[in-house]
Amino acid sequence: MINPQASLTPRERTALRRRLALLRKYAKAVELYDTTQLALGEIARRSGVSAGALGNYLRRHWRELVLRRHNMADPGADPQAVRLLQAGGQSPAAHEKYREAVAACDSMDFIELNLSQVARKFGLGATALTNFMRVHYPGTLARREEARRRLGLADGGSHGARRACARQYAEAVSLYASTSMTVAEVARRCGVSEGGLSQHLRFYHHDVLQAKRQQRSQARGHGGEGQQGRMLGNGQRYEPSARSEAMYAEALALCRSTSLTLKEIAARTGVHYESLRNYLRRWHSQLMLQRRGKKQGNAADGQQGGSKKQVRPCSTFQS
Repeated sequence: MINPQASLTPRERTALRRRLALLRKYAKAVELYDTTQLALGEIARRSGVSAGALGNYLRRHWRELVLRRHNMADPGADPQAVRLLQAGGQSPAAHEKYREAVAACDSMDFIELNLSQVARKFGLGATALTNFMRVHYPGTLARREEARRRLGLADGGSHGARRACARQYAEAVSLYASTSMTVAEVARRCGVSEGGLSQHLRFYHHDVLQAKRQQRSQARGHGGEGQQGRMLGNGQRYEPSARSEAMYAEALALCRSTSLTLKEIAARTGVHYESLRNYLRRWHSQLMLQRRGKKQGNAADGQQGGSKKQVRPCSTFQS
């Protein structure tokens, strides 16, 4: 009898064993996800697995079930090609959770209710619904407030950004919009909270975020890989982290100022040799080429010097 695994490489056999182990581990959870409408967290609890790990497993290996549960299944499309969450978009779970409340906010039938009352009517938190509307339906929120004002139903409260907050984040918003700095970098530069700045942008500066998404899309198309300092598709710049720069700073200085080998430099500075070599190859390739050129030049000089025959003085023997 022919063994079906006889033609597999050791790596392929290891991968196959891992897949079988995952299949056994999540079998009960997949069945519950397919046959019930239980929440993912409840399914994970009943199956004795992590909710986060289960979600990753389903999205990777049972994506068609995920799409069907969220009413996103397309018979003619590849399940792996369907994106569950677009950049700046809302998750299917959040859309389903707030769908009825958002429709009520956009209807004149509920215009006499303020947002807190609408939230309570649909079993939601008032702050959560307001924030969701600010991020994903700012136009609906503005139209509703204008209609309530015309009908004399306005509560007199402030529904936009507070003046103090606008002043606090004004410099940061301008810097973020006009440079390639990340939110974290801008927050550190301006001395404001990173979380507060991120929320302020999502609530009140949708145009800035949309422009950033377009820049990232263009960067993703051109490929920033290999061009240090260029923006990538995820909004980050292609550059070493501050932690890596601090870790290899001493080793980098020795590479530039001495002729020590990388192994000697790694031993002297207490860093891992392979990690140092990978760091230099990725972020300081020109320096590596210069060091290699010097070594090759020294080796060539040594070979040239060694090829010259030393002429020894001849001794004359007289018989």
